[in-house]
Amino acid sequence: MRYRHLLELINFHKPKRLVEIGCWNGLRAMEMAAQALKHNKEVHYIGFDLFEEATAETDARELNVKAHCSLEGVTQRLKAFQEQMPGFTFELVKGDTKITLRGPIEADFAFIDGGHSVETFKHDFEMLRHIKIVVLDDFYEVDAIGRIPDITKYGINAVVKDVPHLLLPQGDPVRGGGIVRMAVIPPNAFPSQQQLV
Repeated sequence: MRYRHLLELINFHKPKRLVEIGCWNGLRAMEMAAQALKHNKEVHYIGFDLFEEATAETDARELNVKAHCSLEGVTQRLKAFQEQMPGFTFELVKGDTKITLRGPIEADFAFIDGGHSVETFKHDFEMLRHIKIVVLDDFYEVDAIGRIPDITKYGINAVVKDVPHLLLPQGDPVRGGGIVRMAVIPPNAFPSQQQLV
């Protein structure tokens, strides 16, 4: 799965402050934080998601296929993780990032995988592009039988078109057709295979 690239990047760059757009159930937050804690005594995580504000309408608009999670449920999961990993601190922000994500966020690693509309991706990237390492999910490519999501409406293809980036090697099938990969900015942020652990 393409998400292994996140752990490779964290292992290489050793960030102390992580921000994730689209934290969903909190499991990816714990994976990323656990990797970062191998290199740092303290790691702070900031997660943004719709949580209870997600609806069938937002699912359709943002091409979401995942079940909805509650803020309280994810908070409890991350508190339990915090008990095992005392150097971990976190904050969660509920709501549409076009409203809740404003002003500079202090972090050194960002993962953007919230709303999948081009409009939402553009906003989220503009708010976080100052961060040292930015990873964006949902770069769509044609699959073996010619299927691909509508990249005029969804994904990061239009967002990174004029921005220097590297498409990470691993791709996964998209439900409904197509291949999805992640991009990293700056393009030289991805370690060579010899440096991966």
